[in-house]
Amino acid sequence: MIRRYSANFLAILGIILVSSGIYWGWYNINQAHQADLTSQHIVKVLDKSITHQVKGSENGELPVKKLDKTDYLGTLDIPNLKLHLPVAANYSFEQLSKTPTRYYGSYLTNNMVICAHNFPYHFDALKNVDMGTDVYFTTTTGQIYHYKISNREIIEPTAIEKVYKTATSDNDWDLSLFTCTKAGVARVLVRCQLIDVKN
Repeated sequence: MIRRYSANFLAILGIILVSSGIYWGWYNINQAHQADLTSQHIVKVLDKSITHQVKGSENGELPVKKLDKTDYLGTLDIPNLKLHLPVAANYSFEQLSKTPTRYYGSYLTNNMVICAHNFPYHFDALKNVDMGTDVYFTTTTGQIYHYKISNREIIEPTAIEKVYKTATSDNDWDLSLFTCTKAGVARVLVRCQLIDVKN
């Protein structure tokens, strides 16, 4: 009788575990899909609103375009990966679930860091990107910053200081992109060197 109860208990526990796994799988797929829809809507609006104006602003802040109460710096394009994404001006975990965000720095000072989730239509493909791949950042005022990928490395999730450009770090880069690996056990960090800027 005890064996029958144990077998029933294990069967119920198995059903619960499989059901929760299915739910979390569905949840992650749905979240990635919603992020893709949001990003594609925002990038279309940004593409239409990009104007050709003077670089920068009078107070030294980066020019932004406000959409749905969120400031955006511009768009990020990696043609080889078929990525065309909006970049939010200010990092927040909530915003990160919708679009890539600027984590630190500026395109004007060649130390900008952009992060995104590893959703299929965001930064998941960075783990396999080739060196020399072209990356373009288009500002809300129409300047196009052309970069080439120069390095890719896997870093510990707690080694966030590696994404910043400092006096003691490897400074041979002008733009960094980073994302989590699938289980969040590490970070993929991609470095890019500036090639030119078109006004």
